[in-house]
Amino acid sequence: MARIHVVIFFCFIGSVCVRSDEDYKTCQRTWKKVGCYKDREGGKRALPNQMVNIRDKKSNVFVPPKLDWNKYPASIHNLACLCAEKARENGYDAFGLQFYGECWTGDNAKDRYSMFGAANVDECIMSDFEPCDINSEQECVGKHNTNYVYTLEKEQSTPTDGKWSDWGDWTPCDKTCGTGKQVRERTCTNPPPENGGKDCVGSGEEVQDCKLTNCPIDGGYTPWEPATECTKTCGGGMQKLVRTCTNPPPQHEGKDCVGPNEKTEPCNEFPCPTPCTRTLDLAVILDATKSVGKAEFQKSKDFALALVNSMNIAPGGSHLGLMVYNINATILTKFNEEDKQDPLIVKSILDDTNKLLGRTFTDRALIKANDELFTAEGGDRPQAPDVLVLVTDGRTNKDSVPYDVVLPPLKEKGVKIIAVGVGNNIKHEELKTIAMGFDENVIQCKDFEKLFDQLQEIIDSSCESK
Repeated sequence: MARIHVVIFFCFIGSVCVRSDEDYKTCQRTWKKVGCYKDREGGKRALPNQMVNIRDKKSNVFVPPKLDWNKYPASIHNLACLCAEKARENGYDAFGLQFYGECWTGDNAKDRYSMFGAANVDECIMSDFEPCDINSEQECVGKHNTNYVYTLEKEQSTPTDGKWSDWGDWTPCDKTCGTGKQVRERTCTNPPPENGGKDCVGSGEEVQDCKLTNCPIDGGYTPWEPATECTKTCGGGMQKLVRTCTNPPPQHEGKDCVGPNEKTEPCNEFPCPTPCTRTLDLAVILDATKSVGKAEFQKSKDFALALVNSMNIAPGGSHLGLMVYNINATILTKFNEEDKQDPLIVKSILDDTNKLLGRTFTDRALIKANDELFTAEGGDRPQAPDVLVLVTDGRTNKDSVPYDVVLPPLKEKGVKIIAVGVGNNIKHEELKTIAMGFDENVIQCKDFEKLFDQLQEIIDSSCESK
């Protein structure tokens, strides 16, 4: 038999019985339906504490909005949310909804709700006024003195993603002068991640440069450099050297350099060699790799100039071919460049040659000497003995063309090679190979300064060429 529910609405004249759904509380259903139970017998209640009333505005536990029969599902869900919230706040474990708009609970509610027994099923209805279905999500409510009982389940924790706090203040600069660092921090606490929420993205620390003031910089001298030519090319002369307070210059109230900025020192103190008066075609090849270094390369150039000064270099005398090498071989002058067959011009050329590069390829220097110096086009004279003096401080690169391929063409032309090794990085065996197997044409020095001690021997060996 179908049930007919009659609901009577009373509205004052001039009022409108409408309420917005936005007024009603919604929540996750963190409760479990139990069933329909009697609440009252002999003046006693199974659940004695009324916590919420949305039906009677005069109730001391009335919580707006008032029950709206037109929106009964929203009203009853609102009641269940409010009831569950109040029950949890007070430590209760169950609650009942009765008389269409009341919430009842109390201590030990799970143990008490059934003390008067189950009620007839038609004493409880769902929010659509149909009989209660325990498997439906819709809330049920009891009629007068009847509870539809719910037990509270453990609330599912909602994940909360972490968010950064505001940045803190910058720390003091970690240097009192010059460029330093300062740090500021923030924390992932606004709020912190909870219940499996995501951690904050990004860094909790920022670093920036800071400078309170410039640090004083004391001046430093540059290396000593010649300001004048040596008064003698050999046998001991004098030379003025200068340096400047620019390495670095004093800045920000830093101290000036201490000590003199010029001095006079002995120079070219090696004994004047006995010059060679023979007419030769002399090639001088200098190692210009980075391993030599700027200061030692200068000594190597000074040695080459001393050799030139002792070999009667002139358009009508011995002719000079000059070359430097590293990864590449570069000819600075050929035998037939008459305007360069002058020791003063040679000095100028050497003074302008300062670039040092990486790896040592001795093979490339020897190949270029054969192809471009000891040729008719390079000015090689048939009647003049051919001499090649090669100065190096290191073994040739592993990727070099083998010496047994490079040297035979020079040997066929009758070129005498004097191999001069400086330091410990070039072995006697390689120097002897460069010198085409003639041990007497190998000269080894501990350092470039010692080259000048071997100058006479090199001059004599060159001059003895056939």
